[in-house]
Formats: sequence, structure tokens, C-alpha cells
Amino acid sequence: MGKRFIVALVAAGVLAGSSKAQTVVLTSDPPGATILLRGAVEVGRTPLSLHLLPGLPMQVTSRWGSLAPLTATVTSETGQAVVHRFEHVYGTLIVVSDRMDAVLRVDKADYGNVPRLLLLSPGKHKVFLQAANAPDKTREVEVKVGYRTTVRINFAGGSPETDIEPETVPRRLPVPRLSPTPAPTGGSLFALEN
Repeated sequence: MGKRFIVALVAAGVLAGSSKAQTVVLTSDPPGATILLRGAVEVGRTPLSLHLLPGLPMQVTSRWGSLAPLTATVTSETGQAVVHRFEHVYGTLIVVSDRMDAVLRVDKADYGNVPRLLLLSPGKHKVFLQAANAPDKTREVEVKVGYRTTVRINFAGGSPETDIEPETVPRRLPVPRLSPTPAPTGGSLFALEN
């Protein structure tokens, strides 16, 4: 980031200089969500540690792909590290086919070639496959929270098959408990740890 941008963030009270900074740790399920401060300033991806001014409520937004964004207000506290975990609501969709060159679209969004594993919001989704010299294939699939839905679409014939089964491995890890932790005393003007 440019120096003017960092200075603007500090002046706006978004990020703190090293002497007053308090740590805020942001995590998400799924990991790798884009984090925005005040709805507009992208600061990184989860897991992420920020050093913010103590006592100043900060609006933090987590965005992950096509999942609904989540917003929370976090306040750093003097002498403590604050941890906030964003829990996006999603299910898993796996799309496979007998044609590896088939192009996948789900709800009019392009996802490249199959096979493909997608994390989608719960509800009904339209799956569309297109391959050279073959008729297009369309399937409506319902994605459920905590379930893995597998759709097998073959261009060689037969009707599409859909399997829905519970996730075999828990997706959510335990949320760390907050405990008083001394805040770092050194650091830079803008500190992000990823």
C-alpha cells in the first residue's frame, strides 16, 4: 500500500500506530474470506490480525465468493487481543461429468471446467454444463447447509444423478476463547499478519 493510503487510514481512525495499537484477530469459515473495514477498505484475507485503536468500534465485513457477506462491529480493548470468527452459511456442491472439457455455470456464474467443488449458499441452484458437439445439460440442485451434494452429468446418455450426504468431516473448528493477552508493544504503522 502507498504511504498516503496508510496515513489516510490512520487519520480516519481505522488503523493505529504501534504505541496505541490493540490486536484484533479475524477468522472465518470458510477460511480465506476477504475482509473490509467500514465496508470499503480491503485489508486482507482470513485468518488475519489487525492492530486497531482501542475502544473504537469498527465495522468489519467478511466476503467469500458468492456467499452472503457478513458484517460485525468489533471493538479492540486495551491490553487484550480480541478474536472474531465469521461463520458463513453454505453447503458443498460437487459437479462431475464424463466430459472433462465441459464448461460449468451455476446460476449464470462461470466456474471453468469440471470436475469442480463449490461452496454455495443454501437453496436451489441451476447447474448448466456445455461441451463441444453435445447438447447442453441443465439440472436444478438443492444445496443444504452441512451437506455435500454431488451431481454427475454424463453427455453419453442417461439422466443426471444427484447424491446428497452429510459432510463426513466437521467443517467448523472450535472458536478460540477470549483471554486477556498483552497487546504487542512494537510494530509498524500498518501491521497485517496473514
